[in-house]
Amino acid sequence: MCYPYSAGSRFRVQAGVRPISGEAWCGRFEADVKDATAVFAATFREPDDMAAALRCVAVDYLSTRRSPGVVPYEASLAVVQFGRITIQHADDDAHIASGEVARDSAVLLLPIDGTVAGLAVNAYRAGPTDAVLFSPGAELRTVCPGRQAWAAVSISGYDAVTEWADLPAEGCFAALPGFLGRDPSFVSQLIELGWLARHDRARLAEGSVPEALAEQWASALARALGAALPASRASSGPGRMLHRRVRLVAAAEEKLAGEIGRPIYSDGFAASLGVSVRTLHDAFQAVFGMGVQSYLQNRRLHLVRAALRRGAGRSDLVKEVALRFGFWHLGRFAQAYQVAFGELPSATLAAAISRRGAVARASAAD
Repeated sequence: MCYPYSAGSRFRVQAGVRPISGEAWCGRFEADVKDATAVFAATFREPDDMAAALRCVAVDYLSTRRSPGVVPYEASLAVVQFGRITIQHADDDAHIASGEVARDSAVLLLPIDGTVAGLAVNAYRAGPTDAVLFSPGAELRTVCPGRQAWAAVSISGYDAVTEWADLPAEGCFAALPGFLGRDPSFVSQLIELGWLARHDRARLAEGSVPEALAEQWASALARALGAALPASRASSGPGRMLHRRVRLVAAAEEKLAGEIGRPIYSDGFAASLGVSVRTLHDAFQAVFGMGVQSYLQNRRLHLVRAALRRGAGRSDLVKEVALRFGFWHLGRFAQAYQVAFGELPSATLAAAISRRGAVARASAAD
């Protein structure tokens, strides 16, 4: 089936490398891509940092973990890039993600070690042996209700990719039911690469290993996709409903971005999109596992956190930012923020001030 569309805190880098910011790390990785093999592995405490580190997609991450006394978000990511192929292996936390695939890449997304209940990719309820294939520019919206290990294989150069298999048209995605059951070794090799990226990255750059990996994975992808895609097109009925729901959510997100600090009333908002409240609710529930108002509050809380992490050390900044994003009842806002992130907004601001002070002192010492 092909479904078309219109249109942080610090983290620890594995192997003893000192922690650096998400922005600095991404820049370093991009510089290393010139090498035959580029490898990194990191642990993230903020969903924004995880989203920034992902390759071949541009997404926003919103944490949805709500467990008192537990770290609100923690995920790890290992990336191996060789030639046109990039392999990502992640142990991710509860979240929703929204964005799109890069315009020059196709991405194969698949679960590792089963699936958490309620996992959905573009409203498609993925099973433990299913995969989803995205063509360049395709919309990407996922809901992950709990911890989930996943892998992604990305191929840059769409013209070259279409030589391997009859892939979906640009801007589309295809569900691949039973993909992992056809070749169990495909997943075992992904897991092995993830382990090497975290624990023995030097091996991946030795001798002719990069060239061998590129050839091996080109062959594996051609074989796997060539077998899976014909079966995925056997039925197109469910695709129409998924298509409509994802397009509706994409339109709603675009509209919400321009009204993020204003009151949003479900009936008026649904009418502005030309649908009923029930239709809009069902679309958000299918795509993100939550209704419009829950999604909106979650996004606003993350925007507040991002602003506080960047903010200056003014005592009234928390109130200013909360009001900017529509939280008029400051007591309830502080409570919701603490439930979402495990700390009060004032603690986030204090940590940001402390980090900036440390950076300033280090610069002065130099």
